[in-house]
Amino acid sequence: MYNGANGDTFCEVLVSRRRGTPETVKAALAIIVGLLFSAVIILLVPMFFILLIPVWALVIFVVRMQKLEYEYIFTSGDLDIDVLIGNYKRKTRMSFSMENITLVAPENSYELDGYRRNPNSHRYDFSANNVMQTNYIIIGNWNNQQIYVKFTPNEQILDAMFRTSPNKVRRR
Repeated sequence: MYNGANGDTFCEVLVSRRRGTPETVKAALAIIVGLLFSAVIILLVPMFFILLIPVWALVIFVVRMQKLEYEYIFTSGDLDIDVLIGNYKRKTRMSFSMENITLVAPENSYELDGYRRNPNSHRYDFSANNVMQTNYIIIGNWNNQQIYVKFTPNEQILDAMFRTSPNKVRRR
């Protein structure tokens, strides 16, 4: 964490998302299709074995794209959530200020009871998908819609958010 001379706060954390069932199934299907396609090429048309290179390049690409990492960046009251796809591509998923956040609380907090079943809120999951880590929920407004964001911050980001808006951030 960085605290500048003018009161600016900068904190970032990179969280690897654990592969779930859909990602594992996609990777397994890509490998199976690659094996079947390779067998067809080798058995039926062996002179086109050069086609195996692009087939396996595509399989490797699909498997690598299943790896997701989320980067949370908190800078002077603004939270940015970026996704890194397969160590290849970075996209900013959300960016909002603490002014637009209503509540930040642990996933199992009783303070979220009124927000859990809200049909008007859009749900986003930017968490590590790991039961060993504590997930937090952000309730707020983003692009004129109510959001329910699940994420896995570390203590430094929670401290920085708490220092910016102590009435909005709930700890354990």
